[in-house]
Amino acid sequence: MMSPLRYLYSRLSLRTALTVPFLLLILLGLGVTGWLSLQNSERAINEVTLQLRQEIGTRIQEHLDHYLHIPKITNQHTISELQENLIDFTLPQGIQQHIIHQLLSYPQMSHIQIGTTKGEMIGVERGQDGFFRLEIANPSTEFNLYVYKVDTQTKLMQKKPLRVVPNYDPRSLDWYQQTAAQQTSRWLIQSGKSQWSQVFNFLGHTWLALSYSTPIVSESGELQAVISSGVVLDKVSKFLQSLRIGKSGQTFILERNGTLVATSTQEKLYELDLETLQAKRFSAQQSGSPLIQSAYAFLLQQFGNLDTLQHAQSLDFKLAGERQFLQILPYKTAGLDWLIAVSVPEADYLEKINENKKITLIFMVLTSIIAGLIGILLVNWLTRPLRTLNHAAQKLTAGEWEYEFESHHRQDELGQLSRAFQLMVEQLKDLFSNLEAKVAERTTELEKANEEIRSLNDYLQADNVRMMAELDVTRQFQSMILPRKEELAAITELDIAGFMEPAEEVGGDYYDVLRYGDTIKIAIGDVTGHGLASGMLMLMVQTAIRTLYASDMYDPETCLITLNKAIYDNLQRMQSDKNLTLTIIDYRQGRVTISGQHEEVLLVRSNGEVERIDTLDLGYPVGILPCIESLVAHKNLHINSGDGLVLYTDGITEAMNAQGTLYGVERLCTLVSQYWQAPAQQIQQAIIRDLKTYALGSTYHDDLTLVVMKRV
Repeated sequence: MMSPLRYLYSRLSLRTALTVPFLLLILLGLGVTGWLSLQNSERAINEVTLQLRQEIGTRIQEHLDHYLHIPKITNQHTISELQENLIDFTLPQGIQQHIIHQLLSYPQMSHIQIGTTKGEMIGVERGQDGFFRLEIANPSTEFNLYVYKVDTQTKLMQKKPLRVVPNYDPRSLDWYQQTAAQQTSRWLIQSGKSQWSQVFNFLGHTWLALSYSTPIVSESGELQAVISSGVVLDKVSKFLQSLRIGKSGQTFILERNGTLVATSTQEKLYELDLETLQAKRFSAQQSGSPLIQSAYAFLLQQFGNLDTLQHAQSLDFKLAGERQFLQILPYKTAGLDWLIAVSVPEADYLEKINENKKITLIFMVLTSIIAGLIGILLVNWLTRPLRTLNHAAQKLTAGEWEYEFESHHRQDELGQLSRAFQLMVEQLKDLFSNLEAKVAERTTELEKANEEIRSLNDYLQADNVRMMAELDVTRQFQSMILPRKEELAAITELDIAGFMEPAEEVGGDYYDVLRYGDTIKIAIGDVTGHGLASGMLMLMVQTAIRTLYASDMYDPETCLITLNKAIYDNLQRMQSDKNLTLTIIDYRQGRVTISGQHEEVLLVRSNGEVERIDTLDLGYPVGILPCIESLVAHKNLHINSGDGLVLYTDGITEAMNAQGTLYGVERLCTLVSQYWQAPAQQIQQAIIRDLKTYALGSTYHDDLTLVVMKRV
C-alpha cells in the first residue's frame, strides 16, 4: 500500500516539484541567517553586560577600598602623633583640636572617639548642621557623657550641654570590647589587630555609620585606650547613584544576613525608633525596589545561605517575565563581610535587537516574494520543452505516429533532449514496422532456452536426490561407528560420557574410546569441510586407528606418524584436498599422554579448577604433508581421583546465537567447573543443554562432539 507521502509526491507536477523546494531552500536560508544574526546579537549583549557588570563591580570595590581606607589613615595618624608626643593623651584640649582637624581634612568622616581603660572617653562627631559635637566623659563629668556643640576651633557654641548621658562607660560599647582584646606590643597599627564595627547610627542622627577601631597600647604592651574612627555610609549610596548602568540597572551592597548597606535607588535603608533613637535597618527583602527584592530572593533560592557565596558569580534571573543579569562580588576586609550586587535588565539592550528583528522580517518577506517570482519564471522556462515532449509522448502512446510536435531550437540540454526524442520517434516507427518478424524470431529462441532450462532443472533435482541419499548414508555410518554406552560403562576406572550430533550437511567429526590391556585410548578429530568426502575421510581415520592399535602399535606419536602416511597417500590417490586435526590420548593408572594437534584439551581438577592445554605444538593436521615425524610431540599429565579431561570439536565453541556471538571456550570452561562434581553423563547433558539454549533459533553448520572423562 502506498504511503500518503509517496502518494502526494506522485501527484506533484514537475513545475510544482521544482518551485516548492526552491522556495523552501530560500526561506530556510533566510531563516537560518536571521536566527544566527539574532543569536549573535544576544551573545554580544551577554558579553557586553558581563563586561559592564564586572567593570561596575570593580569600580565599587575600588571605591570602597579608598573610602574605607580613610579611618585607617586617621587612626594611624593619631597614634603616630601620640608616639611622637605631638599631642598629649592626658590633655583633652589638644586631642579635641587634633580630632577636629582630622574631620575637616576628611569630609567623609563622621566621628573620631577615644575610650580609655579607665572609663574615660573623648570624641568629636560631625553634626548635620555643619557644626561638631564634642563628647566628654571623665572624672570631671563624674563619668557622665556631656555633649557640646563646638565650632571648628573647638570653641563651645553654648555652655549648656546639648544632652547628658548618665553613667556612660565606653568600655561597654561594642567598638571598644571588640578591639580591646586585639592588643599589640608597641605603638603601631598592625594588620589584623584593628577591626570594623557593625553598621550603626548615632543617637538621634538620620545617617548610618561604620567605625574602624584600633587598640592603643603602652611600650610595655598594656592596653591604654581604643581609638574609633567612622565614616558615613550615605556617601556610599550616593556613589552608587552616580554610576550609570544601562537605562534602569541598579546596584546595592548587603551584609551576609541580607541587611542592606547601600543602594543606588535613593530609598531609605532604615527607620528611626523615636523612643530609643536607634535605627531599625531594612533587609533586601524589605527594599522598595522590586529588582533588589527579586535579586535577593533569587540568591537565597540559588545558594540557600549567602555565607556559601565566596567567589564572584555571573547569574541571571527573571523579573515579571523579563531576564535580569546579576553580578555578585564578595567584599571582605578586617571584620567586614559584604556582597556587592550589580543588576542590569536585559530589556535595556533589547530595543535595538527588536528593531533588527523587524528589519530582518521585512527583508525575509521581500526576498521571499522576489525569489518566488524568479523561481516561477525560471521553472516555466525550464519545463516548457518538457511539457511539449510529454504531450508528444502521450500522442505516440495512443498510436498517433503521424503527430508532429513542436521542435525547440535551444542549444542547451533540453533542446538536445527534444531533438533526440524526435530521432527516437523515427526509429520507433522503423522498429514497429519489423516488430512482428522479430517477435516471432525471439519467441523461437525463448522456447529453445526454456527447454534447456527444464532439462537442467530435471538433472539438478535428480542430483539433489542422489546427494541427500549419500548424506543420509554417511550420517548413519558416522553414528554407527561411535562407542556404545556399554563399551564406555565397561571401563570401570573412568567415568566417560560422549556426545556427537551431525550437522545438516555431514561434517567429519570423529571420536572413539578403545581399551587395550590396561591402557585406555581416546581419539578425537575434525575433518575439514562438509559432505560425503569429509565423512569418508572420518571413516578411513577411524578404521586406520583401530587397525594400528589392533596391530599392537600403542605409542601415540608412532601411531600418528603412521596414520598420516596412510591417509596422505590415500588422499593423493583420491585427488582430495581434505585433511583433519586429530588428538590421541593414552590413559594408564592416572598417567595421561596427549599427542596430536586439535582443539584445546580441558584438564579439570577435582575442585572444578580448569586448565586449558594447547595442542598446537603437539602435532600437525593429518593428510597435508607426507611425513610429520619432526612435527609430532607429546605432553604427559597425571590425574588423581576426581580429576578428568573434557574434549570437544569446534562445532561446540563456534556455535552462534541469534546475534552472531560465539559460544566460546570461556563459557564452556565456566559450565564444566560449575557441574564438575556431578557424574560425567550429567556434565555432558548440562553442557549440551546450555549450548542448545544459547543457540536457540540458529542452524548448526558443523557437527557437535563432546567427550567428558573423570577418574573414579
